[in-house]
Amino acid sequence: IKWIAQISVLIFLLFFLYASFRYSLNQTGQNSATLPVSMFWFYFSLPIGALLMIFQQIFSFFQGE
Repeated sequence: IKWIAQISVLIFLLFFLYASFRYSLNQTGQNSATLPVSMFWFYFSLPIGALLMIFQQIFSFFQGE
């Protein structure tokens, strides 16, 4: 049961990584209202966080936690 749960979370995180990366790429033409920065950089935190969670999930899967 634990392996099924970990694999399910990993599949969800992979989907989230793909979807959030595509979403952040769509925001490249939009600038922030208050800062002269593209909104891409704000939304790019989503795929970065997903990637870090994927690494954590893989490490915990192989450590048997």
